[in-house]
Amino acid sequence: MLYQRSGELCLYPLSHDGFRASVQSDSPYKGGTFYFKLALPEDFPFKPPTVW
Repeated sequence: MLYQRSGELCLYPLSHDGFRASVQSDSPYKGGTFYFKLALPEDFPFKPPTVW
């Protein structure tokens, strides 16, 4: 998957655990681009993911 787009957010994978998100909605973050990594614990969804 190259990207996932909803009405408010475009999500692009950068690597096996990295993402770039672009905000499209009318919010203070509109037009912003954010880079982050996401780690899912073994017992997900009973524990939240770690984002950094």
